[in-house]
Amino acid sequence: MYGLAIAQSGNIISGDITIAAGAGGTVDVSGRLDASNRATGKTGGKIKIKGETIAVHDATLDASGPPGGGTMSLDGG
Repeated sequence: MYGLAIAQSGNIISGDITIAAGAGGTVDVSGRLDASNRATGKTGGKIKIKGETIAVHDATLDASGPPGGGTMSLDGG
């Protein structure tokens, strides 16, 4: 499962979520990014946020899973 959001607000639910701004761009994250996996024996998904400037406020980022979580990366400037 893949997810893509542009100028999205509210909830984003997907196994793999990537939000990226172009060179010199700003990413502003709020709301809920859910890459969790509740299936027995499955780990969580991936959340990647890339941009020159990254702001995260009033946000919930979830990449959890029963045996272990997935990965999250915030890659700024």
